[in-house]
Formats: sequence, structure tokens, C-alpha cells
Amino acid sequence: MNNFKIIFMFLFLFTQLQALTLDKELTSFSFKITKQAILSEQDFTMGYFLQCSGQSSAVCQELCQGKSCLINEDACDGCISSNNYNLYALYYDLKSVYSIDNQQSSVNSVFSQFFNKELFIIDSTSIFGLLTDVSDSSQLGKVKAEFLNSCPKKSDTSFLILSKNENKFMQLEFLVCQGTYGQMIFKSHYNQEYQND
Repeated sequence: MNNFKIIFMFLFLFTQLQALTLDKELTSFSFKITKQAILSEQDFTMGYFLQCSGQSSAVCQELCQGKSCLINEDACDGCISSNNYNLYALYYDLKSVYSIDNQQSSVNSVFSQFFNKELFIIDSTSIFGLLTDVSDSSQLGKVKAEFLNSCPKKSDTSFLILSKNENKFMQLEFLVCQGTYGQMIFKSHYNQEYQND
């Protein structure tokens, strides 16, 4: 009877370890987002690129039609005004206005929304930080720290995923956190006092 318990415990621990390893692999190697320069004959802009690994989901591969693709440029077409509340909240009141879930969101679901052009990405140095003095490194540092501190896990890089939907334009939908653990996407929602009735 004792041998049976030992074997059962060994098998249980082994399957748990495999599940954790598989989860870590899927989390760490499925995708990566970077901000890079886009060089063209007429212009020089920055863009947000999605890199899919060989182990990434079919949705990532389909979205990029291969290994890497430009998700969106860091550009402000018909630029919105700086008095837009959603924009102000992102750069100056992120933690007060938004809550970030601790559970990871489905990568497939998020990438599907990119495929349907419902979302776009920005970071702490984005052109959308209209009120941020880019020559003031301490101000830029505060914004970057606010973005990073919003991640449920310690992160080296973070990106905000915003809605393109006309009814909630610039509303924070997801937060991408990247660190030694890989890349994770977390759902965002308004804190209770900011929710519409």
C-alpha cells in the first residue's frame, strides 16, 4: 500500500512539473513585441512589431503571415486632442483609473482582435503622450515606471493595448508585460468609480 502511495505521489508531482514547464514554454516563447524604427524613402517613423516564434499559436502566425509583422505605427492620424480623458488617464493617472487582472488573457483572443484591427499598441514613449515633455528624462522615467508598475509581475518592458472602437477610443484593454519569465497579456478594466452605469 505504501508503494502505491509513493508511486501515485511521484506521478502527480511529475505531471504537475510537466504542466508548469509547458505553461512556461508557451508563455515565454510564443511571441514578443518590440518597438523599432521603420525606414522608408519618404519618412522615418517608429512602429510596434509582433514576433512569432516557432512555438507560437496559429493566430500569431496567421496575423504575421510568418515570423514578424508590423502591428501599428507610432503615429497619430487626425490626432485626438490632449483633453481626451482616456489619453490623460493613460499617462498621468493609470493606476487610479484602471485595474489590471492578475490572470493572463488568452493570447489567441487578443491577436484575433489585432487581426480584425480593433486594437493598437503604444508604450511610454509613444507620440500619444502629448503632454509629456520628451526632453525631460525624469518625466519620461515616471511614465515608464507607471507603465511597468501596473504589471502584475516584475517587468522590464510593457506595452498598452488600446481600443480603436469609436465608443471607447483610447480605452486601455490589455497590458503586455515582458520580463525574464517571457511575455504575458493581462486584461484591464475601469476601476469601479469610473465605470459607466
